[in-house]
Amino acid sequence: MDQGSERSTFDRYLKATHASHALLQPDGRYNNIPMALATLLFLGGTAAQIDAAFNSMKGTVASWEASPRSISDEEDRSRFLGDIRFQVAFKAYFGMEITKLGNSKSLVISQVFGTSKPLLYGLFAGVGRPLALLSDSIELRTALLVIQALTLSAVDWMDSMYELMTHPSLSVPLLEHLSPEDILSRVAHDGRFSGIMRGFGPSFQALPCIFANANAKLALVEYVRMLDVSNLPLLRPVLDVRLLELDDAPDEETGWEMIRQDFLVFAPFSGKYRDIEFLRALRSLWEL
Repeated sequence: MDQGSERSTFDRYLKATHASHALLQPDGRYNNIPMALATLLFLGGTAAQIDAAFNSMKGTVASWEASPRSISDEEDRSRFLGDIRFQVAFKAYFGMEITKLGNSKSLVISQVFGTSKPLLYGLFAGVGRPLALLSDSIELRTALLVIQALTLSAVDWMDSMYELMTHPSLSVPLLEHLSPEDILSRVAHDGRFSGIMRGFGPSFQALPCIFANANAKLALVEYVRMLDVSNLPLLRPVLDVRLLELDDAPDEETGWEMIRQDFLVFAPFSGKYRDIEFLRALRSLWEL
C-alpha cells in the first residue's frame, strides 16, 4: 500500500496541499484533497490516479489566508478555538509542537487528552472528518495528516459541544441505560425538540439551534446520559455475516474483486471515483 511510486506521489502531493490549500474553505466546505489522496493510497490506487486526483481538485480549493496573529502557547490555543481565521496559526502551532515533542504520537496525546480544552471534543466535527484524518495519519504514519487533523479539530471546535460532553450530570451513573435505537425513538417524539430546527431539515447545521435552546439542550444531556458507553463494541452496527460469504455483491453479477479491478482500470479520478464519500465507502467494503 505504501511502497514505490504510489507512496512517493502521495507524499509529494500531500506536502503540496498542506503548504498551499486551506483545510476549511471560506464557505465551510472541507478541502477534500488530503482525504482523497489517502483513500486512493489505501485502495491501492496507481500513481496516475493520485496524480489525477490532486490536479483535478487543486483548482477547487482556496489558498491559506494569513491569520490575524500567531499562536505561541496553550493559552492562545484555547482562546482561538473555533475561529476559522486562525487555521494557519493552528497549523503552524501544531507543526512547532511536533518539532518540540519529537514525534507525532506525543503531539496527539498532549493535544487530544492533555490540555484544559482537549481536542478530543473537536474530533467529531463535520461528521468526524478530523477523526477520520487522524485515523488515516496513524495508519499511514504521516505527521502532516496529524497536523491537519488537529488543525481541523481546533477550527471546527464548538464550545457548546465541549460543555455538553463535560456536563456535570454525565458523571452521575444511571441505574438503567437505553440502546441507541430506543434513544433515537424517544428523540423523534420528544416535544422539546419540536420546531427548533425548522428551516434546516435533518442536518448538523441545526446543532447551534439545539444548543441555544435551554429545554432542547437539557434533553440532549439526558439522552447522552442514557447511552451506555462502557462496552463500545456493542454500539457498533451488526454486520450480516452472510455478506462476507458472498462471492458476488447482492443483486449484482460483479464480485468484490471485480469491483476493485474496475476501480484500478477506470479512467484516473473520474466519474463516481471523484466522490470522496464513495471512495471511503469502497475502502470500508474492501477492508471487510
